[in-house]
Amino acid sequence: MIGALKARAQDIFKFGPQIFTVEIKVGLCQSVVAFGRAVAHRLFSYKSYIVVPHTTTCDDITD
Repeated sequence: MIGALKARAQDIFKFGPQIFTVEIKVGLCQSVVAFGRAVAHRLFSYKSYIVVPHTTTCDDITD
């Protein structure tokens, strides 16, 4: 998923448009793929996020 954030006319602090990406995977077995893609997305995006299932444990994430 790709999105953009830009300042509105009424905002006090102005900034240039910022592109962000979100990598969504439903299975834990795809977490390595999600990480690789998120790193690759950093080539063109300001921030990159990874979404993991709510049922993921801390042990699963650190492995």
